[in-house]
Amino acid sequence: MSLFKCFNTLPENKATLALQAVKAASATLDIDESIRAHKAWHKRLTHYVDQHEANLLDPELIADDQSCILGQWLYSDGQRHLANQPCFVNLQNLHQHFHREAARVVSMGQEQHDEEASAMLHDKLAQLSSEIYQQLTDIKTLQQQQDGHDERG
Repeated sequence: MSLFKCFNTLPENKATLALQAVKAASATLDIDESIRAHKAWHKRLTHYVDQHEANLLDPELIADDQSCILGQWLYSDGQRHLANQPCFVNLQNLHQHFHREAARVVSMGQEQHDEEASAMLHDKLAQLSSEIYQQLTDIKTLQQQQDGHDERG
């Protein structure tokens, strides 16, 4: 569920509080950097699978969804301000799933299951990435809307 749909279903007073929580939480998140970092991982995994990159990646490290900038935020300020929002929980779940699937892609590549790894990378992982990017873009838009609301006061 997109963040817009999530917040649009809330009563106005709860939506206002939720938007204030988004602003507080996202103050410490570099959304553009989070998107760039996840796109870089997708590119690195594509290169790993398609080019049979010799540099071995560690699936265990990749599976740790708290090892990246977004994961660190999800379990710190994101959790602190937004833990009671179902759309935030959805973003956490998407992010965890992305990291688990990325680790599976690397494991399959290491086991020479290149076709399966490539299919997972270009299907499941691409879908998860797209959903994460959309959620992050929604957070940025909601934050900007809240900034505009604060200025109008």
